[in-house]
Amino acid sequence: LARVRGHGIFLDEPAMQLDATSVIWKFFSTKHADVPALGKLVKSKPQSILVDGRLRTYRLYHPAGVGAGAPLVVALHGGFGTGLTTELHTHWDPVAESGKFVAAFPDGAHGWNWGGCCGNGQRIGTKSPIDDVKFLTMMVKKIEATDRIDPHRVYFTGFSAGANMTFRMACQAPFPIAAIAPAAGTVDTGCSHPQKLSVLSINGTSDTQIPIGGGASSGPYVRDLLPSIPSLLAKWRALDGCRPASVQKWPPLTVTLSKCPAGRAVEWIVIDGAGALMAGTVDEDRQSVV
Repeated sequence: LARVRGHGIFLDEPAMQLDATSVIWKFFSTKHADVPALGKLVKSKPQSILVDGRLRTYRLYHPAGVGAGAPLVVALHGGFGTGLTTELHTHWDPVAESGKFVAAFPDGAHGWNWGGCCGNGQRIGTKSPIDDVKFLTMMVKKIEATDRIDPHRVYFTGFSAGANMTFRMACQAPFPIAAIAPAAGTVDTGCSHPQKLSVLSINGTSDTQIPIGGGASSGPYVRDLLPSIPSLLAKWRALDGCRPASVQKWPPLTVTLSKCPAGRAVEWIVIDGAGALMAGTVDEDRQSVV
C-alpha cells in the first residue's frame, strides 16, 4: 500500500491512495500574495480585504455552474505556504468542481495567529499579534455577500499551522462552522466555548511537530505542552453527544468514527509512519513547494 520516505508517507498506487483533499470533502459533504506564473495554473481569482489597517489577501474559486446556496470550503496553508500554493498542490479546484462548492484560499500575514510559541501571525521578533480570527470572519462574511454561499455550510480545513488555525476557528469564530478537517494540527489556544460541529482529524504517528500523544513537541516550531489528539477529539465527542466510536484498520490507516446527533460525526484518520505531511498532495516538484 505505501512506502515511508523521510518523515512523510507517499502512496504508490493511485487507486489505493489516501487523497486527503477528497477525503476531507467527502466528510464535509455528508455532514452538516499572488505569483503570476503559478497563478496561471489555478482557477481562482485574487481578492483582498482591509482588516485593522492591513490589506489581507485571499484567492477565491467559484466554479462555473455552481449557483447560490453552495457550500464554502476555506483551506488554510501551512506555516510557510500561501493560499496559492495550497490551491496548486492540493488540487482543490477539480474537487470544488465535482463537489459543487466555492473554495477560498486565504493568505496568512506571516503564518497564522493560531496561538502558541510562534503563532501570533507576525514576523519573528514582532510582539503585536495579528487577529486572524477577525480576518477570516470578515472574509467569510464578504463571500457570503458576494457569492451568496450557504452560511450554514461553511467548512474549514488546513495543514500544520493552518490546521492549528482551523481548530482556533472552531473554538473562537463568531459565526457557525459546519465542520472542520485539520491535517497535522492541534489546539494551542483558548478554547473555552468550542462550537458543536463535525471534526475530521488526520494525523501521522511519526509527526514530531504535533505528537499524537501530546506533551512537549520535539520539532523546532512548537514549544508548548500540547494536548493529546485523543483528548481533543473526546471533548468534541462529548460536546456533540456522540455514540461510542467504531475502529477500522486498513494498514497503514486506522480510522476511528463516532456518529453523533444532528448528522454530525467525529472521525480520526491515523497514518502509521507518517510525519507532518498532507497526504495525496502533488509531489512532482518539491523545490517549488519549498
